[in-house]
Amino acid sequence: MNDVTMLEVVAFEALVSSPDGYGNKTAGYETQFEVRAHFRYLRGGESVIGARLEGIQPVVVTIWRSPDTEAIQTSWRMKDLITGTVYAVRTKVPSDDHLCFELTCESGEIDG
Repeated sequence: MNDVTMLEVVAFEALVSSPDGYGNKTAGYETQFEVRAHFRYLRGGESVIGARLEGIQPVVVTIWRSPDTEAIQTSWRMKDLITGTVYAVRTKVPSDDHLCFELTCESGEIDG
């Protein structure tokens, strides 16, 4: 993965619940950490074109492996700190050399 230039800056956010001061709990996303990333936008396949028609942009995001990035779960979301775009994290797999993670993410309708 040494040939990948990580120019993007992203934050990973986890869904947390916190007290609202009235005895109830409210759910919201809280930033866990920020890292550099490389974006590779998917294009061409039938499922990718179908997703685009629904307003969803799939992207593969490469990030360096670290104790922070080991904690990423598919219930988290990722925010591009340059554009402000929010992505749902769909999958996380190690790269072939195990130095990075490759995340499949989708912009558009974020649920969960």
